[in-house]
Amino acid sequence: MSQQDTAWSTPFSVIAPPAITTPVNASLANPGSVAVPVTTPEVRPEPPKGYYYNNRGKLRKKNLPMKQRREYGLRQVTISEHELGLIRPRTRSQRQEVFLKNPTRVKTRIHCTLSEINKINEYRQQNGHRLIKISEKILNSQEFKDHATLAESRRKKVEELREKGESTRTRKALEELHLAQTGGR
Repeated sequence: MSQQDTAWSTPFSVIAPPAITTPVNASLANPGSVAVPVTTPEVRPEPPKGYYYNNRGKLRKKNLPMKQRREYGLRQVTISEHELGLIRPRTRSQRQEVFLKNPTRVKTRIHCTLSEINKINEYRQQNGHRLIKISEKILNSQEFKDHATLAESRRKKVEELREKGESTRTRKALEELHLAQTGGR
């Protein structure tokens, strides 16, 4: 047996049996071998409900299924700042953050209710712009229609609170929004 054959046959580390939790020094077991500490896998606690561990081991919040999210019933459409001002008058005097961050941005994606989309389409039709199309499959879905009416009432409630200058993050406002979202259930 040559020198190389023995080098390959010598283990670089000794794997500790499951009962031993401390790293084993390989040089003690096999004189002449290189010592490599044995790492034990990290034991993580079970993640809380609604959370998971990603590949890097960080705790992350799970996304709800689409039909359980607050924005279900709204469509995300690409509109300009001027069109946003037409459907939400408050935004004329107070610029939206998305347009403030990037002044060169012409259009952005915004969640809009079906009635807001209809207003945008009327404006676009009068001015010769491309209309927003919504899938017939979505429009014919009774579940989407139900959620769309609830989302519409929630959107109106948000606009009312903002018109008054109230925060939508207060406990009272959140309760009102929840009632509007659930239809009083």
